[in-house]
Amino acid sequence: LDGKLTAATTDADKFYETRLPTAYSEVLAELGALTKKQGVKLTRVQYAESPELEGAAGELTEVRMDASLNGDYRPLVLFMNSLERDKMFFLISGVTLTGQQSGSVGLRLRLTTYLRPKSAAERTKAEASPRVPSSKNGSETR
Repeated sequence: LDGKLTAATTDADKFYETRLPTAYSEVLAELGALTKKQGVKLTRVQYAESPELEGAAGELTEVRMDASLNGDYRPLVLFMNSLERDKMFFLISGVTLTGQQSGSVGLRLRLTTYLRPKSAAERTKAEASPRVPSSKNGSETR
């Protein structure tokens, strides 16, 4: 039983590290990349968050998204399929399709993902990365 518990903990840690983002910017970048790849237009995303497992070793932040997209039917279906198969964890909890007179389709998705805190190694790497002066105002950026 102890071996199974250790294996389950290791598997959960690996899932967190490889499939859960640490920042909203990662989520938005992934959504943008998937929409571009499938040729659909992301018109709006609203976010709502709530802490999960607060104070525990597996502390997460649940991020619920209400997204609107436009495009042809087939590319929208391929987009949903790519969300389900993406390396980043997305859970589709609602789908609404609406036809438009122009021939394109409107898609409203309700999605969920989870943000995890950065690991100690990720924090150390971020702190150690060299700062480069910005060309606009001389401030430092990473």
